[in-house]
Amino acid sequence: MTRIVRSALKLHADIELDGPDGRRLAFVKFDGFKQTHADDVERERAALSLLADLAVPALIELDDAQRRVLFGALDTDPLCTEHVGERIGKQPCSADQLIGLWLFVAEQLAAFRRRRLLYSDIKTENIMVSPDLSRVTIIDLEGCAVLDPEDSYGAWQLKQTRPFGAPEHDLALDTGNGEVTEACVVHQLGSMMCHSWNLSQAGRGWFADFRDHAHLRVACQAAGRGRLLALIERCIEADPQARPPTIAAVWAELDALSVEPAHAEPRRIFTELRAPYAHALAEHDHA
Repeated sequence: MTRIVRSALKLHADIELDGPDGRRLAFVKFDGFKQTHADDVERERAALSLLADLAVPALIELDDAQRRVLFGALDTDPLCTEHVGERIGKQPCSADQLIGLWLFVAEQLAAFRRRRLLYSDIKTENIMVSPDLSRVTIIDLEGCAVLDPEDSYGAWQLKQTRPFGAPEHDLALDTGNGEVTEACVVHQLGSMMCHSWNLSQAGRGWFADFRDHAHLRVACQAAGRGRLLALIERCIEADPQARPPTIAAVWAELDALSVEPAHAEPRRIFTELRAPYAHALAEHDHA
């Protein structure tokens, strides 16, 4: 059954497609009714092409019959991508498994950055995890900005979804004035970790404070994971100068602390998740 959901901004459709691996759920976007929507689709298409060997959705080509079912006679060039699982935190998982997922996501985002793309829409809804936790896909790549070597972005250049957004990003958008830095994206990553913990481990719902990490603090202290806790707390600092400056810096710290005995199981899970991407991740194409 095809379900199409229309909004004022775009047309999104969750559809069932026959593929080589059986039935797959796909996510379709088209260029909407304004030039900005077409720009979003084009930006996502370009990012998918550049990052195709990393943990991003696979492009799916619609045949004429599928296109007619979705759009009728509408003349459009839809962007159709494979959609995997549910957002991070919704699957039953252990603390070790969730931390392994965090390690995987952080390394992937650092790899995006090496290809001069800064992913700036980090939130639980955009980190899709398969039911068996064996596959992770980062979606909505229209949230990629071209990496600025001067680390200076107009507030509008980076995606911001309250309440994941950094305080300085909120202010810059509200006032329509000012520039922001990659520290905004670091804040998103820290908020995503806190929120996914609350969803999966603390049994807290959508309206829990996204930066509330009281349960996470207790669990980390009990498990001897003080360095992990300290890093997350720095990522969500209100002062951008107190945060790690870049996603690459966050990943470097996570990579280093994950070899501690307290993180042996998360490291094992992370290693299994990254195996299909090992060749791409071994590239040394630093800017």
